[in-house]
Amino acid sequence: MSTVQILAIKCPECGGQANSVGPFSPTKKCVYCHTEFMVTGVMQKEMQMPERILEFKTNQEDFELAVLKMFANENYAPNDIFDIAAFKEPQGIYMPMFLYEGKYECSWNCSVGYYENEVRASNDGKTVKNVQVLKYRPQSGTTKNNFAIVCAAYEGEEVKPELIEYARALYFDRENSKEFDANYLEGYAFVLHNLDKETTWSKHGESSIKYIAEQSSYEQIPGDDWKDFRCTVSTDKTHDGRLVFIPFWVVYYDYNGENHYVIMDGTGNTGITGSTPIDQERVNAVQKWHKIAKYTKWAAYASFLFLLKGFLWQVPLA
Repeated sequence: MSTVQILAIKCPECGGQANSVGPFSPTKKCVYCHTEFMVTGVMQKEMQMPERILEFKTNQEDFELAVLKMFANENYAPNDIFDIAAFKEPQGIYMPMFLYEGKYECSWNCSVGYYENEVRASNDGKTVKNVQVLKYRPQSGTTKNNFAIVCAAYEGEEVKPELIEYARALYFDRENSKEFDANYLEGYAFVLHNLDKETTWSKHGESSIKYIAEQSSYEQIPGDDWKDFRCTVSTDKTHDGRLVFIPFWVVYYDYNGENHYVIMDGTGNTGITGSTPIDQERVNAVQKWHKIAKYTKWAAYASFLFLLKGFLWQVPLA
């Protein structure tokens, strides 16, 4: 197993660890709590060399623009959200992940519903009518396909659970992956893996493959409705866990005492996700105007009825 020599420091405020393939500057800002501190002690470590790495295809400006668009689509995002200092220094970070490749086969069964016409008599027996009735019958099938998934090979405080969850949906762009070179890490944070490939597969891989197999099976189900879906999935892994590095843009920030985050795939393939603060004053203002509009509508309708009533009283009877 090939290894790479790295340096590591810990944030004195939150304990978050920063790793580097080169020397640290005299001062460092923590990616997790944004505390700036003097680097007083550095530990030397060995890191298992990943087999492949995906380069950052997006830069800090791309991330900031994506964040701006995300907030612009939120009706109640505060206007001063970009005044937060954390947005000036988002962090590019490489996550250690295991790449699993192979084939899966899924056997499924469920009850499939079909609408059928039935002729039914009325209660008094004098009339009949056609009624559509949903009837269920057993259905089964199989799906099979190739897979290539990546699963986070880390568990601990250095990586927030929302980043690990977001990484589960990542597509591994095999064609654009590169043979690992430590130079790709320059200027970015990176995390050392602390889960082996067997544990990672049991924690994340099996459930990911089952989800993929279920989604593929749903497309096969005929009829107008279905229920009681069950499936069993088996896998044949061609590559049973290759260590790879995947890039992400991450920013964590506080707004009025609430913790929030934004995460984006560093390759630009998957998109952006995050939590957005809500400007309650704006929400209250919109709700207030909705109430005013509602009352105005009913007042106008009442006035119309009053005028119509007066008009009808004035019309002579023939």
